[in-house]
Amino acid sequence: MKSTWMRGWGALLCACAVLGCSSDTTRNEDVLRRMAEGAPARSPGGGAPIAAAANGGSEARLAGSAPKGGGAGASASDAGPDTGSGDIPCEVAAVLRQHCARCHGRSLREGAPLALVDAAGFKRDLSGIDAGAAVLNRVADAVRPMPPAPASPLTAAEIGVLRAWIEGGAQPANPGCSVDPSSDGQGAAGASGSGVVLVTPEGGARAVPPDLDAGPEPEPTDAGSTEPPPPAATPASWPSFGFDLANSRNNLNERTLSARNVGRLRELWRFSGPSTTSTPAVLGGVVYLPGWDGRVYARRLDDGSEVWTSALPDLIDSSPTVTGARVYVSDDNGSVHALERSSGQLRWSQRVDDHAEAHLWSSPVYIASASLLVVGVASGEEQVLTTDYTFRGSVVGLDADSGRERWRFETASEASGSGPGIGVWGTAAIDETRKLAFIGTGNNYDDPAGTYSDSLLAIAYQTGELVWYKQFTPGDTYTIYGSQGPDYDIGSSANLFTVDGRDLVGIGVKNGNYYALDRESGSVIWMTPITPGTVLGGVIGASAYADGLIFVASNTFALANSTAVAIDARDGRIQWRHDLSNLSYGGVAHANGVVYLGSTGGSIYALDGASGQMLWGDQTPLSQPIGGGVTIADGRLLVPWGYQWTLREGNAGNGGMTVYGL
Repeated sequence: MKSTWMRGWGALLCACAVLGCSSDTTRNEDVLRRMAEGAPARSPGGGAPIAAAANGGSEARLAGSAPKGGGAGASASDAGPDTGSGDIPCEVAAVLRQHCARCHGRSLREGAPLALVDAAGFKRDLSGIDAGAAVLNRVADAVRPMPPAPASPLTAAEIGVLRAWIEGGAQPANPGCSVDPSSDGQGAAGASGSGVVLVTPEGGARAVPPDLDAGPEPEPTDAGSTEPPPPAATPASWPSFGFDLANSRNNLNERTLSARNVGRLRELWRFSGPSTTSTPAVLGGVVYLPGWDGRVYARRLDDGSEVWTSALPDLIDSSPTVTGARVYVSDDNGSVHALERSSGQLRWSQRVDDHAEAHLWSSPVYIASASLLVVGVASGEEQVLTTDYTFRGSVVGLDADSGRERWRFETASEASGSGPGIGVWGTAAIDETRKLAFIGTGNNYDDPAGTYSDSLLAIAYQTGELVWYKQFTPGDTYTIYGSQGPDYDIGSSANLFTVDGRDLVGIGVKNGNYYALDRESGSVIWMTPITPGTVLGGVIGASAYADGLIFVASNTFALANSTAVAIDARDGRIQWRHDLSNLSYGGVAHANGVVYLGSTGGSIYALDGASGQMLWGDQTPLSQPIGGGVTIADGRLLVPWGYQWTLREGNAGNGGMTVYGL
């Protein structure tokens, strides 16, 4: 802590360190690659931007008219679609009416983002996969089927009927049958509702391949949303910091890379540029990577060639969120920006905190159903020598179309009796069923210590009201030059998962522990110690959830090493440990049975998710530190590098991204 370098390092790490804060599925690979004939319409619109580029277009939402419902108990052959009133083969329409039409009718219900009522609907392009292929994937998935429980799955014969038609090109029938059921309000989900758990990987999450459960119908905004529904998850996508709203950091769609072949990974191409601490986003064959030079780089996944580069005014050390129309990023000067995905053109910019030291490591999270962005606000004031700390943290909800602030929850308000500080470093996890955002907080800078410091917050994302909180370390005040600890911030991001029918939220803390809490009440279900906690240690990077296991990296700063563990989500028992020779500050990621993570020594590791055994490793150029999270998409591993030790404004540095494949 005596040298400038160490002060910068200490401040960064103790304050959560740039985090980017930033069952096989039956599949026909040829069908997955086929592009659909139709695509969502485009229309101009959106609320007035704060700093807008002119004439920015955006994709329109899918819409339709009201459905009629079919009884849940009837067989497909009894569903009785009306002949001659539709363009779907009658045997196919019977299956759809029985199992799908209640939610995927012309009026979407229970979070369904896509109508499946005519032949054209099965040919819509969902970011590289047609809707028909998505339907086949979900109805044939024994682990995460559609329709979801408690509804009965399709029979093999019914799946065969769909497969024959869809793989034959989903051609319209003339004459054909209608899918729309009668209006009795029943359907595949039964009279009691759908039973769909929207945000957990085990129960119908955004990570489910492909995602047909994108959340409730959109809430109206003042100007009306111009964003399309989120693109379906495909093997070639990783659209945000956490991959999905549950922050699973687990690409369930990846089937190319596996524990059997990951040892053959080789470098395919490399992008050299500024330092970066993002988790790269991938969508539609394009990689989106922000840099510490304030630019967002869009490069083709296949070869790294430029699509566009967009310059923003300030350093970006968070991760991008990419939707059908936009790329959202946050910067080190307290601003959130929206860029057009197609061109990189600036749509709007919004300053969410005008404090001189405000800094957004938190990556903006897009909630399509509410047309909302959620982002946490932190600062570098922890590294300032002063007797008068003034920054106060917050969580902010912004209108996704205009950037307008809808609500703000102040973590260190004077009204709550808190002193300054309590920055929010991590990225929110979203439960759309409960309409809650889960996000962790940091320490106070000065007394009195606040109620919400070092806590996990559950915030109603429609209103910004606090529903519950759990404080893990009361009385924690810390700055580089002042109060000394214990500095047990929550810089990691929460994971949502379901165990034995119970919805939990998990979070790693700098005290070296990982906690699992009940999402409804906030009560702690179990807690697992991983390493000792220190100012510069414990869990700092984001964790991953897959196959009933939570994959976490925790740091032991005194030994300059870290430990990766797999924790049983049911009871918190550690299933395996793997000690690493350097510290780990970027996020852990998982895909198809392999755990990936990087280190400050420039090492990238691939571990067997079942055993923790080392499967493959490599070094970044000149062993540049890794501070961001890795991404796995379309049989490729994307590794960002060029981490620097700074909490306040820094220079662009040298870094880039290496892309590996077989």
